[in-house]
Amino acid sequence: MKIPGYRTAFIYCASVCVPVLSPMQAQVPIPEDFVPAGRVEEYLASAKRFLENHPSDRFAPRVAFDLYTITAGIGRKEEAVAARSKLLFLYPRSFQAGYLFSTFEDAKEFRNFLNKQTEDYFKANYAGLPEKFCQVFMIGLQRFGHHPDLAGDFSLLLKGFAFSQITGDKQLNSMARQELALKRIEFQDGPFLQTLDLCMNRNLSLKQRVLGLHGIQDGKDALFLKRIFMDRLSAEVQAEPEILRIHAEDALRQRKFEEAMGFISKLPPADRNVPQILFWHALCQFALKRDSDAVKVLGNLYQSHPQSPWATVAKAYGEGILHLESNSKLHVEGLYTFIQTMQKGMDLFQATIEFESNRSNPRKYLIYLGVMSRQNYLEISVSEEGRHLFAYRTGKTESALFLKEEGKIYHFAKPGPIPAPKIQLQKKADGTFYISADASIESSFEQARKNNKGILNSPFLTTPEGLRVLFDYSVRKLGICPLSPIQAENTRTFEWLVPRVQTPELDRLRFQLDSQGRLSGVTFPQFRLVDIEYGGAGEARLTPPDWPSAPVEKQDELNAALFFRVFAALSALAGNN
Repeated sequence: MKIPGYRTAFIYCASVCVPVLSPMQAQVPIPEDFVPAGRVEEYLASAKRFLENHPSDRFAPRVAFDLYTITAGIGRKEEAVAARSKLLFLYPRSFQAGYLFSTFEDAKEFRNFLNKQTEDYFKANYAGLPEKFCQVFMIGLQRFGHHPDLAGDFSLLLKGFAFSQITGDKQLNSMARQELALKRIEFQDGPFLQTLDLCMNRNLSLKQRVLGLHGIQDGKDALFLKRIFMDRLSAEVQAEPEILRIHAEDALRQRKFEEAMGFISKLPPADRNVPQILFWHALCQFALKRDSDAVKVLGNLYQSHPQSPWATVAKAYGEGILHLESNSKLHVEGLYTFIQTMQKGMDLFQATIEFESNRSNPRKYLIYLGVMSRQNYLEISVSEEGRHLFAYRTGKTESALFLKEEGKIYHFAKPGPIPAPKIQLQKKADGTFYISADASIESSFEQARKNNKGILNSPFLTTPEGLRVLFDYSVRKLGICPLSPIQAENTRTFEWLVPRVQTPELDRLRFQLDSQGRLSGVTFPQFRLVDIEYGGAGEARLTPPDWPSAPVEKQDELNAALFFRVFAALSALAGNN
């Protein structure tokens, strides 16, 4: 989307809607009262506060538009995008939103916007999502017609159909139903088709739809719609055991153990004695540091239901809790040794990730990463089932890029940018940890290292005492149990029990350290980190996979648009799995 110039947009906005306030109305922040006097930051804070405290005020669209134009004009891109998104999605019928909707260049850009905002709003306030979605989707259809980039998107059509049933939008409901009926032939039996049939079956009650959607495995659309439909169940149905179990399971999946305990406690006694519910109860107690109670419940499960597959899980998990203190100590010692090896003048690092996508339609990927920081060299490549998806490398004097969609290798006469993760780790006053991950584009590994200076020097990673605090927090937060390390001739294998919520299984996360304390492998269901090498200059060499055979096109330098396509592809890959 094109961002209008600050002056043009500012004059436009000021000319169409200048608020005239009565004494009883909230004070609307007006840019003219702040910006000419150089009080830009004060205006931004005031505008954000107004939108947070008075989202339904009739001047809220004007404030959102002003906030967008000011932040865009001063180069605050992230804040401008957030303000624009708020205006378009929360106030789609406003005059200001109508102007910005006209700046979408094509249906694909509009589709990407709608998908992202729907996901974001789903996390923040999914109760009001159907109305907003239907309004914005209809605006897109009016602007771009039935372009396949918009009206051909299965997820959007499915949401449009389901939400139009809730809102009573007959026009959207009819259009979505017709398009979805045509799309049925594109899918074999699987999550998409199951979700579609549950939504289109007019004979199902709201509760039956919720129960059906809950049973679909590996279905993002099903999960999305389930939560929307659950919010519309009556209070009586919400209190039924079947729905309480779904609430408890959803809370457990999100690691909200206290919330899950609340739902479990509302179940009838007979339901609370079901093996799966007993295990959930113990998992919550362990996460909330009630170890003796957790072991007692697991013992009761094992004795009362010896033939249940949950009994086997309960026995292994209970033994893990009983030996938690001694095993945690050994794990922390091993992790501290490993971290020390990573911090001793490391110049080279390489590893391969073997990853398998969702189980309903498994696809295998190989991701290679190689770094030589002193040479400012980076190489990354991704392949699926032996087929190259893309590859990128950059060094001191040149760079190269392969994109499957382009079918060729770009060779650039200048170095390319370096994507650098930025991680923050902080302990809050309530004892919990705040961990955030972001990414930036840097010109050198030295600059990337400076950006992560905080975490590299964090006492929770660089001291045994701090690492123990972080480890203990992680164990409870994730509900995992460390087991005794397994000693072999040249390696030690550390193992964590990771309970599943829906099925009576315990996954095992393993990491191996060699005799020097260096990491040699990590395995988890559907994931393996292998061929790991790291060390100082000259201690090892990179051995990247061969690039595909493809035509080469030479250019002077890698432009930003082409570069960001790589990471858009990575994001899409992560989102689809």
